[in-house]
Amino acid sequence: MKHSGRAIVLSVFLISFPACSASSAADSPPTLESVLQKYVEALGGKETIENIRTRKLSGDLTHDYPGQNPPKAVLPAEVVAAAPDKWRLVLRTATGVQQMGFDGASGWTQDADRVLIDNRQARSKLAYLFNPRGAVHLEDYFSQLSLQGEVVSDGRGEYAVKAKGTGGTQETLFFDAETGLLNRLGENIRIKGYRRMKGVLHPVHIAIAREGGTSTYRFDDIAVNISIDGAPFAIPKLGEVFPDVFEGLADPQIVPLLKDFPSIHEDMNVPCRDGRFIHDLIVQNAFKKGLEIGSFTGYSALWLGLAFKATGGKLVTIEYEAASGEEARKNVRRAGLETVVDARIADAFTEIPRIEGEFDFVFIDAWKPDYVKFLKLVRDRVVAGGVIVGHNVTNYARDMQDYLAAIRKDPGLETTFHGLSAEGMAVSIVRGPRSFPP
Repeated sequence: MKHSGRAIVLSVFLISFPACSASSAADSPPTLESVLQKYVEALGGKETIENIRTRKLSGDLTHDYPGQNPPKAVLPAEVVAAAPDKWRLVLRTATGVQQMGFDGASGWTQDADRVLIDNRQARSKLAYLFNPRGAVHLEDYFSQLSLQGEVVSDGRGEYAVKAKGTGGTQETLFFDAETGLLNRLGENIRIKGYRRMKGVLHPVHIAIAREGGTSTYRFDDIAVNISIDGAPFAIPKLGEVFPDVFEGLADPQIVPLLKDFPSIHEDMNVPCRDGRFIHDLIVQNAFKKGLEIGSFTGYSALWLGLAFKATGGKLVTIEYEAASGEEARKNVRRAGLETVVDARIADAFTEIPRIEGEFDFVFIDAWKPDYVKFLKLVRDRVVAGGVIVGHNVTNYARDMQDYLAAIRKDPGLETTFHGLSAEGMAVSIVRGPRSFPP
């Protein structure tokens, strides 16, 4: 990250909380306005908070989940944020970078397999805590605030404020009755420590409880009002995050789309690593006639189309859902693959029997419980030496046990499993006739 000017990193102190009871709160009953005002004043005051333009936090994230292997993992963590609401969290794992953020227009996440548009990140609870001016814009993140009264947690008096969070979720914010600081955000996030920088307290010790364990952020280094341009907040492109996936690919029209394909939260398109795998499988075996069952919005169809363009072959891809199918057609046209890829919107069970001839490549990426039905539909139409590839055989294995049993038991199939992504693929090479009735 490039910046000009000096990053001011001071010797700072950690706020800790002595035990107290609800009786230590002010004698007169508080109002919502007084609780929120005390919170802002405890952090440093509205004017001082609004003098903070940018914030950078460096430290680590500790995952502590008993029963998992390993039960504890520590990852270097860094946060950069800029007013009014841009932010980015970067975690460095043994296998690469994972990150999330908000660029001012779109929220996004990037894990080991994907870059996704995920607008939950725009106003998430972490987004609020990382925002250097979040406290004076609390109602941008939490609406319909109402003071519920006083509670006691771990021997401390707290004021509970009900609110509506991102996506309409119901949240409760807990403010310390003595200090005024935010102690808890919902039932699963605790702010366990703050540090002062430039007159403002910044949350630096954040514990998140979930799934039987805890993820804890500890930020040891703070810099504020450093120069940060817009680049750190930009949504990463696949070509930037996974450059090895696109090595050796030169098509000037298709490859740029593969590197910068719009994906959304819980996207059903294949990860780019899986796309490159099936592309290479087609090219290396010079397959010429392909079938894809389940196009979604067409990302895998672009990988398949690029491969069949190289071999001189053709692909029929079928999508049941009309809106996704139209998007797939649009992406095929954008890639200039109309003469290679025949994108159809139809029920695959009725459409496949209408397609003439045999296939040497079939890719199944549709409704998981139907995989075995699709296998029976295409099994006898795949030539010897051809392949049937099933996607999501790892993360949706429980939904396709009959399919996995069928490809393992069929003596005419030679099946291998590939875990390039967390989703997994089964590659079944056709060696002989099938062993089960149609």
